[in-house]
Amino acid sequence: MCKFNCKIYCLNENDILNILNNVNGYSIGKLVDSINYVVKKNVIYNKGWVGNFLEYYINSLKKRNKNDCDLYNIGLEIKTIPVNIKNVPLQDTCLISFKFFSFFKFFSFKSVFFYKISRILWILIIGEKNISPLYKIIGKSFISILCKLDFDFLLNELYILYEIINFSNLDSLLPNLYTNCFRLQLIFNENKICYLKKIKKCSIKEKIYFRLYFRKKFTKYLIDKII
Repeated sequence: MCKFNCKIYCLNENDILNILNNVNGYSIGKLVDSINYVVKKNVIYNKGWVGNFLEYYINSLKKRNKNDCDLYNIGLEIKTIPVNIKNVPLQDTCLISFKFFSFFKFFSFKSVFFYKISRILWILIIGEKNISPLYKIIGKSFISILCKLDFDFLLNELYILYEIINFSNLDSLLPNLYTNCFRLQLIFNENKICYLKKIKKCSIKEKIYFRLYFRKKFTKYLIDKII
């Protein structure tokens, strides 16, 4: 019988992986019930809810600030990967949202972005898209640690995206831009953009938000290395 306990101070990576291995095969709902966690039905379908719950389950410590990793005591960022029963990712993994003029801040190995993705705790969540998160199953878990070559490769891909955005007209930009590992999504209000163009504002790009993802094929590559 698996022993549940959300009030655990995780001393190291092995502690965390042991906790997750103990609940491998259990549904999210079973974990929720076992610790009497209060679930708001209008919240569980929000993106990120499963990851937030698992963070609470693994470690009751609160994040110090928004720039800290999820498990700041050992510098781990939690990312869940929704997969089907064959461990094939069902969607891209969101990494960060930002405005255009924050993009250049990524181009450093000491940036918040690279700090957050340098050590990631990946948790596979098994279940098709159309079922309640409470019925989805905890799958395998593993930790990825980026080396210098990984950083160089990802940094180059970010430069490619930055140049496309920086040297393109707004009208010519597609809603999603792709590299080997990343998908960059453009998010903006059509009415606001039309208004800005009408009054000939030059800072339209300032009003656009971007959301950066790891592509499914990249997370599939990580999964295949482990499983």
